[in-house]
This record gives sequence, C-alpha cells and structure tokens, in this order.
Amino acid sequence: MNPPPVIPRLLSLERLLEKKSHFLLGPRQTGKSFLIAQSFKGSRIYDLLDTSVYLGLSQRP
Repeated sequence: MNPPPVIPRLLSLERLLEKKSHFLLGPRQTGKSFLIAQSFKGSRIYDLLDTSVYLGLSQRP
C-alpha cells in the first residue's frame, strides 16, 4: 500500500509554534495528525484519544 501523497501547505506549523502554542482543530479524517507527524518528524506525539496513553499521562505527568 502506497503512502498518501503529501500536499504542500501554506501553513507553517514550525513558524506558528515559535511564538506560542496553538490548537489544530478540524473534522475527523482530514489529516491533522498526518500534518503534525510530517511537520515534526522525530518528535514525540501523544494520542490522548488512546485511553491507556491518557490514563498513563494523567497518573504520571
């Protein structure tokens, strides 16, 4: 299975986050997580919708 094509974006997450934090909101299945993973390769990403991850982080922040 081939990975989905990456569409160049006008929005630079790196530039936005230099100044302050932001929320990335949008409908399900529109590529929000994909965009984050592509923009910040090698960074640790937490899926808080995964119950075990959420509970682990809430018990031991």
